[in-house]
Amino acid sequence: MNSYESKQEARRQRYLELAEKAEARSNAAFNGARDAVAGIPPGQPILVDHYSAPKHRAALKRHDQRMHRGVEEAEKAKHYRGKAADMDY
Repeated sequence: MNSYESKQEARRQRYLELAEKAEARSNAAFNGARDAVAGIPPGQPILVDHYSAPKHRAALKRHDQRMHRGVEEAEKAKHYRGKAADMDY
């Protein structure tokens, strides 16, 4: 293996590592999103005049933010895996 091929292999390995890290962050964000609304029954409306309304809204906001972060990280992982696959000749 010449120096060019070794550099290419190192780059491919780095892309695969970046993809794995992004995938781990994505899974953590999705798990966090699920945990953010774990205490709220599915379909439960926000009880507007109830003392729990601000907490309910905050939980929904945390869920939404973590889902967006999870999707972004999943797209990064897909991008890096694609770059690594493009280097296979």
